[in-house]
Amino acid sequence: NYYRKMKSKHGPQVATTATAHKLARIIYTMLKNKTAYVSQDIDAYEEKRRQYHIKHLQKQAQKLGLELLPANST
Repeated sequence: NYYRKMKSKHGPQVATTATAHKLARIIYTMLKNKTAYVSQDIDAYEEKRRQYHIKHLQKQAQKLGLELLPANST
């Protein structure tokens, strides 16, 4: 997911470098803190991204003097 997102925004070379850098940071933190890697499941990741996106849209709406309301589910 991360690589694909970066590739679509910046191209394959930047995406490869960014992904390698992200993995290096994760590995360094694991070695430094002597912890095991805990993989985040895809549903939790998608929900986290969704919440971030909602928060970002609310901030943008506020800057424009607008209010963002959830759609009625009826």
